[in-house]
Amino acid sequence: KNHHLNLHSHSFELVRHPTFLKTSEFYQSSKVKDLYYEDASHVSCIHHQTRNGGGVGSGTDEKRILQQYATDIHTDTSPSDAENIFWDTLRQVESERGREYVERFREGRFLYVNAWRNIDDHNVIMDNHLALCDETSLVKPDDYIPYDYIEEGYTGTHTFLSSRNADKHRWYYFPRMSKDEVILFKQYDSDVHVPARMCFHASASDPRVTGAISQRQSIEVRCMAFFPREHVSAYKRPTEEEVRVTLTVSQLLQVIQYVHLWPKRDCAWFVKTMIQKGEEKGGTEVLEELVRDRRNDLGLKKSTPTFARAVKECALAEGFLSFAMKIATGLKDQI
Repeated sequence: KNHHLNLHSHSFELVRHPTFLKTSEFYQSSKVKDLYYEDASHVSCIHHQTRNGGGVGSGTDEKRILQQYATDIHTDTSPSDAENIFWDTLRQVESERGREYVERFREGRFLYVNAWRNIDDHNVIMDNHLALCDETSLVKPDDYIPYDYIEEGYTGTHTFLSSRNADKHRWYYFPRMSKDEVILFKQYDSDVHVPARMCFHASASDPRVTGAISQRQSIEVRCMAFFPREHVSAYKRPTEEEVRVTLTVSQLLQVIQYVHLWPKRDCAWFVKTMIQKGEEKGGTEVLEELVRDRRNDLGLKKSTPTFARAVKECALAEGFLSFAMKIATGLKDQI
């Protein structure tokens, strides 16, 4: 706990911040939202998860609020996902506090951050610690492995950490964390000039621990912190529409990647169109049809002509045609 690690330079930091909530109250989502979220001023709390490894307590309010420990090394977002969350959160804050309040944050820096706490009234954390990687020890961009994260109601891009340069990575944990301590770590920092902008993390078991110990009980709250524009480095934020375009194109590429899961007739149409008409003509026809979205499978059916045109231009720039041909070529003998 004496390494002088800080959020700005290393992407995480241990701070002291007591809470009046009892352990049992952290398992009540309504209490967390009504009381614990209120500890944050000028910060919008988005979501929380309570974790333990032994089925202690009960999550009674919302799906997925009570979780097991997350042992895979990962981040929970990507630049485009974080920008989208920024705009969603800004709209929510505007509805609650008014346009004048949020106007100064529209072009300034934002910080998507986790606040992680031991919630046990009586015990410090002895095992299954939160391990955090100092981002300044990573080899960029070699160490970043983006992957699709898909669950009911959410599709996004998260990141795994490559082990290729593991000997260079510096990992830390804070032993014997008490309930009065909080780890802040970055999901994403929009300021491109800071030395650390995101934090790989995972639950890590200590092999030296023996004997009976209490199960770790913890909560993590994801927050969006807004900073006035006069206090940030120069930064051109993508507009809300630009973020939507980027996410839509990512969605289109995922749809093509999993075309083998389409209904048989639709998959056969895709392959036939690409193989018979070629990369440029066939790919353009496929892209047009996806953006037209006749059945509204992708939520694009009612898109404005301007937005549809922007999506198609971005998709072409991202290599949609060659990617579609690659997928079709791999499937042509199976159709």
